[in-house]
Formats: sequence, structure tokens, C-alpha cells
Amino acid sequence: MITMRLLAIILCFSWMSVQAQPLLSSAQIMEGVTVYRDFKKTNTYYYAPGKLKLALKSNVEPIFKLVQLRYTGTFATGDQGTGRFMNIVQFTVRMDMMEKDQLDQLKKSLGPRTVLRPLPIRNVEAYLVAPFGGKYKRIGESGSLQSEGTLGKSSKTSYWTERTFTLRLENHEAELLWNMVQEGQLAVSVNYAFFADAIAQAPAVAETKGSSNFVEEFGEQLEDLLQQDSIPSMQVIKSDAFPIEIDANKYSHLLVREDIDAGIPPAYPALEIQCYDFTDDLRPDLSIKAIEVEATGVNNYPVRLKPFKFTSSKKDEHTLQIRFPYAIKMDKPLRYRIREYGSDGSVNPYSGWTTRDSWTGKIDITTLAAENKFQKRLVEVETDVATFGENNLQELNLFLIYFFKGEIKQLQLNFSANQNMPLQQLHLVYDKGTSVQCLPIWVYQEESKKEGALQILGEDNYFYFNLPEE
Repeated sequence: MITMRLLAIILCFSWMSVQAQPLLSSAQIMEGVTVYRDFKKTNTYYYAPGKLKLALKSNVEPIFKLVQLRYTGTFATGDQGTGRFMNIVQFTVRMDMMEKDQLDQLKKSLGPRTVLRPLPIRNVEAYLVAPFGGKYKRIGESGSLQSEGTLGKSSKTSYWTERTFTLRLENHEAELLWNMVQEGQLAVSVNYAFFADAIAQAPAVAETKGSSNFVEEFGEQLEDLLQQDSIPSMQVIKSDAFPIEIDANKYSHLLVREDIDAGIPPAYPALEIQCYDFTDDLRPDLSIKAIEVEATGVNNYPVRLKPFKFTSSKKDEHTLQIRFPYAIKMDKPLRYRIREYGSDGSVNPYSGWTTRDSWTGKIDITTLAAENKFQKRLVEVETDVATFGENNLQELNLFLIYFFKGEIKQLQLNFSANQNMPLQQLHLVYDKGTSVQCLPIWVYQEESKKEGALQILGEDNYFYFNLPEE
């Protein structure tokens, strides 16, 4: 029987809402497409993204470039002989899309009143692999898939169809590819993976029973509050690879090596900006984070770009490749400033200008942990599920209690004798400087309940719950 103390605590809580809760264990292939059912909305389904491939111009020429830009300095600027390199691999990818007739047939197969949506993608990771010395070698770090125009944007009803992949290379990595070019054929492979917030498998449903007047009075509220909720976590939904083969003789104009004493040509990205505040759920108080960049043009006048924005609604867009409309002097510093827009509609003033002398490397505007008023932790919870049956236990209901934006929140985890899940994980974002607590409720096979001791999360981010003593 649930205790009055727990009831009083729970009635203060509000559940964190999750719009999409795809269930991975429900995956089925229909009409050649992988489909997932929503954990709670039984008439809602999500379909997986299609395969990626290299885009072709007029269905013939690859939309691809291998670029090595070298700034050697000039006599006029006093830095003659200076060697600064910018090595870029850039190409366009297209996603195989489902035709309308195929989507209509899929909805029909799933049943009447079905809601069919694309699976909301949290992130896409991609990298290059190339053969060297009889072995395949990864080239560069993970590149970025940047959306440009409407084709690069996803919606509630469809995936993006075309994005630009950009990867910056170290000099020795670029040389490995240029050696292939000199042999007449550039051949690499693109490995990629889609990530989405999803539930691995459905936990058992916990029931709440009691006969006290308090329970009866608030029965309907308790039923809503104590119903088994799910805890989605970022999962790999799809992984694959596709080849890129460029005939160096036929498409020599796609392979560029040039000196740029006048400055970076506007056709090529000059800066790479990263922000993982939304991808990693670090700043739930923000809806937009904008960056404004200024550099010096070849005529010595400042060139300031309109603000570039990262948004909470586009979590997979965490990297931007910035181009300037005019050639930019690499021997002059650049500067940038940041502006934040709160999820409550508030707008913060711009930060002060930050000056940067180097044009190499990334500009990462992700909120520093020391400056963030929220903390994110990967919490692990474990118990001895295998011995539930012999100890007359049916399940363990766990209530994680924490503060978020100054308010008490709670999440529920469930361990069941019917499922072999001794360890569960969840990402938790909460107010920095506050504690995370966990209250266990043991449910016996005869449906009686026993409340355990409230535990506080330690520095190891780990809870272990021993079986209750008789």
C-alpha cells in the first residue's frame, strides 16, 4: 500500500513531456520501410530515414570538391613565405525518399486512423574511410551535414532530401587523397549513422492501489501521475555506407589546389561553427543561440555577416560551415559575438566581441559546464532482477526526484520480474547545485508494496538497490 509521504511528494510533481516516444522493439519492415510504433500513442507510427547517396548534377557529374587552399603571405603585408593551409572535402548527399503512393499504402497497411510521421532525428554522424596500404583508414574527424535551403530542412511530415557534407583535413590526410588523385582515381567511402531519441523496449506497467480516503480522493490524479512513463535515450536507428569514386581526369575541375594570397575565395567555407547546446540537451532554457561573425575584406573594410542560428527545434543541426560573400584576409583576425533567446520568450543582449587570430580549427559556442546553470548526467540504475521470482517480488518502481528550473520534477523507472533488464540508463538534466534522489517501491506478487529508503545520487552516477529484507 502506497504511503502518505510518497503521495504528498508525488502530487507536487509534473511529468516531463516527450512528444515522440518510438519503441525500438516494435520495429517491423513494411512496404520496404522500417516502422516503429509510439510507446503510448498506439495509432502513431514513425518511419526510418532513407539511404544516403552522393548527389549528381544533371544525374551525371558528382557534386563533389577536394580543395587545398594555401596562404603563403605577401611582401606588402610582411608575412611572405608564411604557410597556412585549409584542406576541405565537400560534397552533396541526397536521401532516398518515399513516394506519396508508398506512404499512402503504408498507412493503409497499418490500419485506419493511423498517424504516420518521420522519426525525429537527433543527430547524423558521418566520416570518410579510404584504402591505404591495403587497409582502410578513417580520414579526418566526423564531418558535418549542413542544411542549405528548404531541401535541407526536415518537417513533421517529411525528411530533408539534400544536405552538404563538409570535412576539414589535416595536411597529411589531404596528401593521402591527393596521391590517389595523381593515380587517376579518388575512391573513398562515407560511413554514416542516424541517431534518435527512442525507447529500447517497453517496461512493465505499474499499478497503484490503496484504500485510504486520501487515495480515493486523489485517485484520478494519481492514476495519471503514477502511470508508467518511458525514458527515451539516444539510439542508433540506421547505419550504412556508400562509395564515392571520382575520375580525376574526367572531373579534374572538382579537384582544386591553389594559393590564395588575396584571401579566402567566397566559394569556400572559411569557418566551422559548432553548438551542442540543443543536440546534447545542455540548455533546456534556450530556444535559439545565434552567432554574429565579422572579418576584414580585401579592401580592408569590415565584413559582418547576418547572425547564424542554432535552434531547439533542429537538434541535428549542430555544425555550420560559414562562407563570406567576399574574399577575406587570412592575415587579419576575425571576431564574433553570441546572443541567446530563452524558451520563455526572453532575449538576452549580445555578448562582448571575442577576437580570434587563427582561421584554423573550430569555433565552439557550446555553453561551458562552469557557466551552465544546468547539469547533465548519465545515471545508471541497477538491481538483481534475476532473483525477483524467488523472493516473491513482482516489480520495482523507482521515482527519481530532482529540481528543474527551480521546480520539483520526477521520472519513473520500472524493473519487472518478467523482463531481464538488470541495468537501466537515462540522461538527466537538472539544476546545478541540487541533488538527485531516488525512492524505491517494491511490489510483491500478492500486490502488497514496501517502500525502501530514499537514496541520493553520488559522484559515480550510479544507484544500486538491494532486495528488501523480510
